[in-house]
Parts: sequence; C-alpha cells; structure tokens
Amino acid sequence: MIYEYLNKIKEFFIWFCDLEIHNEIWDELGPI
Repeated sequence: MIYEYLNKIKEFFIWFCDLEIHNEIWDELGPI
C-alpha cells in the first residue's frame, strides 16, 4: 500500500519533470 503511494509520487515527479509532456498538457489547458 505504501509502495503504491510512493510509485504514484514517482510517476507524478517524472511527469512533472518531463517538460515536453507538461507543455503539451499546459497548451491544451491554457493559462489558469
């Protein structure tokens, strides 16, 4: 259970650090 929680944090951290994917999502959402 704790392992799944840490794994989700790791996936979010990787997503957040991946500027290419982050910028694509940001372009779709637009400035908030």
